[in-house]
Amino acid sequence: MKKLTSIFLLSIALFCACKTPESNIEGEVFIVTQGRDNIKLAGTNVFAIPNKEAAEFFNQKTLIDKTPKKDGEFYFSGLPLPKASAITDSDGKYKMTVPAGEYVIVARDSRKVFDKTEYYYWFVKVKAESDTKLSLSNNNMATASGIDSVVKIIE
Repeated sequence: MKKLTSIFLLSIALFCACKTPESNIEGEVFIVTQGRDNIKLAGTNVFAIPNKEAAEFFNQKTLIDKTPKKDGEFYFSGLPLPKASAITDSDGKYKMTVPAGEYVIVARDSRKVFDKTEYYYWFVKVKAESDTKLSLSNNNMATASGIDSVVKIIE
């Protein structure tokens, strides 16, 4: 009986040790206008795609078509399946749980400004360890000046 108990406890310990650590990725999606107003984007779909799969996908896309892109829609066609996804709440906040690792956080949204529609795209690499915070804003959008974007588009 003692041997059986020892084997059982060892099995539990091995099961717990083998479990992949998880990480929460959370943040908010917003735009800062020219007038310095913060516009929180509610209802935005946010996806976590494993970095390796995303890198292969983006490399393949740019090998097929080398012309500079004027919007990020080109990169959304055929995206690899995400490990997790979330939809922003009314305050533009999102939260998702993924296995620890490197991901590309992908999101897109639009909004009407007078008679024009503005489109926003994000493709931001992040290392998910325990709790990771990532805000998606003008600073890391997929534009030529987007600091952290893994995809650049012409403005």
